[in-house]
Amino acid sequence: MRYFDTSAVHHHADEEVDLFPALIEAMAGSDAVCLRELTASLAAEHRELEQRWRALHRRLEQVAGADVATLPDDDVHDFIDLYERHIAREEAELLPMAARLLSDAELDRIGLAMRARRGAFDPTHLPSPSLPDTLRRAPSLTLQGAVMSQPHLHLSPDAIYPFDARGVAKRFRHAAIFGALDSLQPGETMRFANDHDPLPLLSQIAQRYGDRVSVEYRQRDPGVIVIDFSVH
Repeated sequence: MRYFDTSAVHHHADEEVDLFPALIEAMAGSDAVCLRELTASLAAEHRELEQRWRALHRRLEQVAGADVATLPDDDVHDFIDLYERHIAREEAELLPMAARLLSDAELDRIGLAMRARRGAFDPTHLPSPSLPDTLRRAPSLTLQGAVMSQPHLHLSPDAIYPFDARGVAKRFRHAAIFGALDSLQPGETMRFANDHDPLPLLSQIAQRYGDRVSVEYRQRDPGVIVIDFSVH
Protein backbone atom coordinates (compact mmCIF):
# COMPACT_ATOMS: atom_id res chain seq x y z
CA MET A 1 0.00 0.00 0.00
CA ARG A 2 2.83 2.38 0.82
CA TYR A 3 4.16 2.28 -2.75
CA PHE A 4 0.88 3.35 -4.31
CA ASP A 5 0.26 5.93 -1.57
CA THR A 6 3.63 7.65 -2.01
CA SER A 7 6.06 6.41 -4.66
CA ALA A 8 3.45 6.07 -7.41
CA VAL A 9 2.22 9.61 -6.74
CA HIS A 10 5.81 10.90 -6.86
CA HIS A 11 6.38 9.04 -10.12
CA HIS A 12 3.32 10.66 -11.70
CA ALA A 13 4.58 14.08 -10.59
CA ASP A 14 8.09 13.30 -11.91
CA GLU A 15 6.60 12.92 -15.35
CA GLU A 16 3.93 15.62 -15.33
CA VAL A 17 5.92 18.37 -13.59
CA ASP A 18 9.41 17.72 -14.96
CA LEU A 19 9.68 15.17 -17.78
CA PHE A 20 6.66 16.06 -19.92
CA PRO A 21 7.40 19.84 -20.04
CA ALA A 22 11.08 19.19 -20.80
CA LEU A 23 10.18 16.92 -23.71
CA ILE A 24 7.63 19.36 -25.11
CA GLU A 25 10.15 22.20 -24.89
CA ALA A 26 12.75 20.07 -26.71
CA MET A 27 10.44 19.16 -29.61
CA ALA A 28 8.98 21.47 -32.23
CA GLY A 29 6.48 21.42 -35.10
CA SER A 30 4.08 18.57 -35.78
CA ASP A 31 6.10 16.25 -33.55
CA ALA A 32 5.30 18.52 -30.60
CA VAL A 33 1.58 18.13 -31.29
CA CYS A 34 1.90 14.34 -31.18
CA LEU A 35 3.94 14.55 -28.00
CA ARG A 36 1.34 16.76 -26.33
CA GLU A 37 -1.31 14.18 -27.20
CA LEU A 38 0.86 11.41 -25.73
CA THR A 39 1.63 13.26 -22.50
CA ALA A 40 -2.01 14.33 -22.07
CA SER A 41 -3.09 10.71 -22.51
CA LEU A 42 -0.51 9.45 -20.00
CA ALA A 43 -1.55 12.13 -17.49
CA ALA A 44 -5.19 11.08 -17.88
CA GLU A 45 -4.14 7.49 -17.15
CA HIS A 46 -2.37 8.76 -14.01
CA ARG A 47 -5.65 10.25 -12.80
CA GLU A 48 -7.52 7.03 -13.56
CA LEU A 49 -4.90 4.93 -11.77
CA GLU A 50 -5.04 7.22 -8.75
CA GLN A 51 -8.84 7.00 -8.66
CA ARG A 52 -8.81 3.21 -8.94
CA TRP A 53 -6.16 2.97 -6.21
CA ARG A 54 -8.21 5.11 -3.81
CA ALA A 55 -11.10 2.68 -4.19
CA LEU A 56 -8.83 -0.34 -3.67
CA HIS A 57 -7.14 1.32 -0.72
CA ARG A 58 -10.47 1.75 1.05
CA ARG A 59 -11.28 -1.89 0.38
CA LEU A 60 -7.89 -3.08 1.64
CA GLU A 61 -8.39 -1.13 4.85
CA GLN A 62 -11.74 -2.85 5.27
CA VAL A 63 -10.10 -6.25 4.78
CA ALA A 64 -7.37 -5.36 7.30
CA GLY A 65 -10.04 -4.32 9.79
CA ALA A 66 -12.02 -7.54 9.20
CA ASP A 67 -15.00 -5.52 7.95
CA VAL A 68 -14.96 -7.52 4.70
CA ALA A 69 -13.31 -10.80 3.83
CA THR A 70 -12.22 -10.43 0.19
CA LEU A 71 -11.26 -7.99 -2.53
CA PRO A 72 -13.33 -7.75 -5.72
CA ASP A 73 -11.31 -9.73 -8.28
CA ASP A 74 -12.42 -7.63 -11.25
CA ASP A 75 -11.28 -4.38 -9.62
CA VAL A 76 -7.88 -5.83 -8.78
CA HIS A 77 -7.33 -7.28 -12.25
CA ASP A 78 -8.50 -4.09 -13.96
CA PHE A 79 -6.07 -2.05 -11.86
CA ILE A 80 -3.16 -4.38 -12.65
CA ASP A 81 -4.02 -4.48 -16.36
CA LEU A 82 -4.19 -0.68 -16.59
CA TYR A 83 -0.86 -0.31 -14.80
CA GLU A 84 0.80 -2.85 -17.08
CA ARG A 85 -0.53 -1.14 -20.22
CA HIS A 86 0.54 2.25 -18.89
CA ILE A 87 4.07 1.08 -18.08
CA ALA A 88 4.36 -0.55 -21.51
CA ARG A 89 3.42 2.73 -23.21
CA GLU A 90 5.99 4.64 -21.17
CA GLU A 91 8.75 2.15 -21.95
CA ALA A 92 7.90 1.88 -25.66
CA GLU A 93 7.10 5.52 -26.45
CA LEU A 94 8.04 7.99 -23.72
CA LEU A 95 11.39 6.85 -22.32
CA PRO A 96 13.13 6.30 -25.70
CA MET A 97 12.01 9.79 -26.67
CA ALA A 98 13.51 11.21 -23.47
CA ALA A 99 16.81 9.41 -24.10
CA ARG A 100 16.92 10.80 -27.64
CA LEU A 101 15.82 14.40 -27.04
CA LEU A 102 17.10 15.40 -23.60
CA SER A 103 20.68 16.33 -22.85
CA ASP A 104 22.63 14.90 -19.95
CA ALA A 105 22.33 18.26 -18.19
CA GLU A 106 18.54 18.24 -18.58
CA LEU A 107 18.33 14.67 -17.32
CA ASP A 108 20.46 15.67 -14.33
CA ARG A 109 18.09 18.57 -13.64
CA ILE A 110 15.11 16.23 -13.72
CA GLY A 111 16.94 13.84 -11.42
CA LEU A 112 17.52 16.63 -8.89
CA ALA A 113 13.84 17.58 -9.03
CA MET A 114 12.91 13.96 -8.38
CA ARG A 115 15.20 13.91 -5.33
CA ALA A 116 13.64 17.14 -4.08
CA ARG A 117 10.17 15.66 -4.44
CA ARG A 118 11.20 12.80 -2.16
CA GLY A 119 12.79 15.06 0.44
CA ALA A 120 16.40 14.29 -0.55
CA PHE A 121 17.36 17.93 -1.09
CA ASP A 122 18.58 20.48 1.45
CA PRO A 123 17.23 23.91 0.50
CA THR A 124 19.04 25.87 3.23
CA HIS A 125 21.17 27.66 0.64
CA LEU A 126 18.16 29.23 -1.04
CA PRO A 127 17.71 33.03 -0.69
CA SER A 128 14.96 34.49 1.48
CA PRO A 129 13.47 37.37 -0.55
CA SER A 130 11.36 40.05 1.08
CA LEU A 131 7.65 39.23 1.08
CA PRO A 132 4.74 41.34 -0.12
CA ASP A 133 2.58 42.60 2.74
CA THR A 134 -0.10 40.07 1.77
CA LEU A 135 2.31 37.26 2.71
CA ARG A 136 3.61 38.38 6.10
CA ARG A 137 0.92 37.13 8.45
CA ALA A 138 1.07 33.34 8.66
CA PRO A 139 3.38 30.33 8.96
CA SER A 140 4.77 29.61 5.51
CA LEU A 141 4.89 26.49 3.39
CA THR A 142 8.66 26.15 3.00
CA LEU A 143 10.30 24.29 0.17
CA GLN A 144 11.38 21.65 2.66
CA GLY A 145 7.80 21.09 3.77
CA ALA A 146 6.61 21.23 0.20
CA VAL A 147 8.72 18.27 -0.84
CA MET A 148 7.54 16.30 2.19
CA SER A 149 10.79 16.08 4.14
CA GLN A 150 8.90 17.64 7.05
CA PRO A 151 5.17 17.48 7.80
CA HIS A 152 2.91 20.47 7.27
CA LEU A 153 1.61 21.26 10.78
CA HIS A 154 -1.59 23.20 9.87
CA LEU A 155 -0.88 25.91 12.48
CA SER A 156 -2.24 29.06 10.84
CA PRO A 157 -5.45 30.24 12.57
CA ASP A 158 -6.91 31.55 9.30
CA ALA A 159 -5.74 28.46 7.33
CA ILE A 160 -3.68 30.62 4.94
CA TYR A 161 -0.07 29.59 4.27
CA PRO A 162 2.28 31.82 2.24
CA PHE A 163 4.48 30.29 -0.42
CA ASP A 164 7.03 32.63 -2.04
CA ALA A 165 8.12 31.02 -5.30
CA ARG A 166 10.76 33.70 -5.92
CA GLY A 167 13.06 32.03 -3.41
CA VAL A 168 12.83 28.60 -5.02
CA ALA A 169 15.26 27.56 -7.74
CA LYS A 170 13.42 27.34 -11.06
CA ARG A 171 14.26 23.68 -11.60
CA PHE A 172 12.56 22.76 -8.29
CA ARG A 173 9.71 25.26 -8.39
CA HIS A 174 6.82 23.26 -9.80
CA ALA A 175 7.71 20.20 -7.73
CA ALA A 176 7.69 22.35 -4.60
CA ILE A 177 4.37 24.02 -5.49
CA PHE A 178 2.60 20.73 -6.14
CA GLY A 179 4.09 19.28 -2.97
CA ALA A 180 2.80 22.25 -0.97
CA LEU A 181 -0.69 21.95 -2.44
CA ASP A 182 -0.70 18.20 -1.77
CA SER A 183 0.10 18.87 1.89
CA LEU A 184 -2.96 21.09 2.42
CA GLN A 185 -6.27 19.93 3.81
CA PRO A 186 -9.71 21.01 2.53
CA GLY A 187 -10.42 24.53 3.76
CA GLU A 188 -6.74 25.59 3.68
CA THR A 189 -5.19 28.07 1.25
CA MET A 190 -1.72 28.51 -0.20
CA ARG A 191 -1.05 32.23 -0.74
CA PHE A 192 1.41 32.12 -3.61
CA ALA A 193 3.80 34.96 -4.56
CA ASN A 194 5.82 35.27 -7.73
CA ASP A 195 7.48 37.93 -9.87
CA HIS A 196 5.48 37.02 -12.99
CA ASP A 197 2.05 35.67 -13.87
CA PRO A 198 2.42 31.85 -13.84
CA LEU A 199 -0.09 31.02 -16.59
CA PRO A 200 1.46 27.61 -17.52
CA LEU A 201 1.36 26.68 -13.82
CA LEU A 202 -2.34 27.60 -13.60
CA SER A 203 -3.05 25.29 -16.53
CA GLN A 204 -1.14 22.44 -14.87
CA ILE A 205 -2.96 22.98 -11.58
CA ALA A 206 -6.33 22.91 -13.34
CA GLN A 207 -5.38 19.68 -15.11
CA ARG A 208 -3.98 18.04 -11.98
CA TYR A 209 -6.55 19.10 -9.36
CA GLY A 210 -9.68 20.13 -11.27
CA ASP A 211 -12.36 21.59 -8.98
CA ARG A 212 -10.44 20.57 -5.85
CA VAL A 213 -8.30 23.74 -6.05
CA SER A 214 -9.72 27.20 -6.79
CA VAL A 215 -7.66 30.19 -7.94
CA GLU A 216 -8.10 33.81 -6.84
CA TYR A 217 -5.71 36.66 -7.66
CA ARG A 218 -4.99 38.84 -4.60
CA GLN A 219 -2.45 41.09 -6.32
CA ARG A 220 -1.63 41.37 -10.02
CA ASP A 221 0.92 44.13 -10.51
CA PRO A 222 4.08 44.27 -12.64
CA GLY A 223 6.72 42.26 -10.80
CA VAL A 224 4.39 41.17 -7.97
CA ILE A 225 1.79 38.44 -8.36
CA VAL A 226 -0.10 37.03 -5.37
CA ILE A 227 -2.61 34.20 -5.87
CA ASP A 228 -4.69 32.25 -3.39
CA PHE A 229 -4.90 28.54 -4.19
CA SER A 230 -7.70 27.17 -1.99
CA VAL A 231 -8.23 23.46 -1.44
CA HIS A 232 -11.81 22.13 -1.34
